[in-house]
Amino acid sequence: MILVEDPRSTVARKLTTPKSRSKSKGKQKTERTPEQKQAHQEITAWYFDEFERCRGVKPTWAGAEAKLVYTLLERLKFDVVMARHRVTHGLESFPGTATIREIARNPDKYAVAPPQQRGQQRPVQGGDISSVLARARGRSDLRAADQLERQMQPISAMEGGK
Repeated sequence: MILVEDPRSTVARKLTTPKSRSKSKGKQKTERTPEQKQAHQEITAWYFDEFERCRGVKPTWAGAEAKLVYTLLERLKFDVVMARHRVTHGLESFPGTATIREIARNPDKYAVAPPQQRGQQRPVQGGDISSVLARARGRSDLRAADQLERQMQPISAMEGGK
């Protein structure tokens, strides 16, 4: 270290030689398993296909987006099926705003039930058919209540006229 006096100033400055920079600055690169790499490739290809299907153009892509696919997969514990559903739902339901960045940032916003669960009927809860119809009518959903009543008439006849 050398002390140099600036002729224009009364304060002495320290001159130092530049230190060599360490290459280990920042995060260590995470080693991925072959299964994780396969999941990444699969979701990336899925995103490209869905993006082009929904928007008609290919997405722009860089290293940051590739890292975001890993972020999405990590948040979903590398569940490829759920990642696919969230990508598809995001691009279909939020056109123009859903990108891989948004989906990876908040995957729960784009959550949907898996397809095998979406189409299944739930059991009627809360009593007999008349109470279900009363609740439907109470919600001012008269069309649904009428449709439900027509569907339940054969069941009601089998149960003994409830």
